[in-house]
Amino acid sequence: DLPDAPGPPAPEPEPEQPAYEPPTFSTLTPTANRPRPVLLLVGDGWAAGDGASGDDASYAARLGSELGWDVRVVAEPGASYVSPGESGATVADLWSDAPLAEIDPDAVLVQADYAGPDPDVDAVTAAISELGDRIAADLPGAPVVAISSFRPDGVSAKDETAMTRAWRAFDGTLVLRPTKLGFADLPTGPAGNPLDAG
Repeated sequence: DLPDAPGPPAPEPEPEQPAYEPPTFSTLTPTANRPRPVLLLVGDGWAAGDGASGDDASYAARLGSELGWDVRVVAEPGASYVSPGESGATVADLWSDAPLAEIDPDAVLVQADYAGPDPDVDAVTAAISELGDRIAADLPGAPVVAISSFRPDGVSAKDETAMTRAWRAFDGTLVLRPTKLGFADLPTGPAGNPLDAG
């Protein structure tokens, strides 16, 4: 007897959805009398430079160098939306204390942790909504980019989506959702952020 003919090949797996969304605002341009757009980066230890081998290698410095923007940083290691950082400030506190009149940013980037591996989803979404309201009131019309946290182990995709959706409630806000793909093999610093040596 002849062997059975091989069956059809297994279907290719669906490609993973990209961790970004289409931009909702046009190319950033500087306000009058400034050579470069000013971006205010508000965030945690990664924004503050954790894991960088030097000032020029920090996340903020590389962002400014690659985009040609003047990046101003207001950050504190350990700060999250609901938990205070090393000096006792949450991300909302950092925003409240930022010298907005002096910086006069053309756009805002917020990058922070939700609050560890077991966040209070309702508290995080409320904190994001409050921060979004403050930014909209302080800088009407300014483009906002929100980089969501890596989804902590133990946090369901549903809860992570709910927290991310809080930013999407604000018109014109671009939400970037990073993926852990490739980060597992990189050396990390004390706070768990990838080192630029990787």
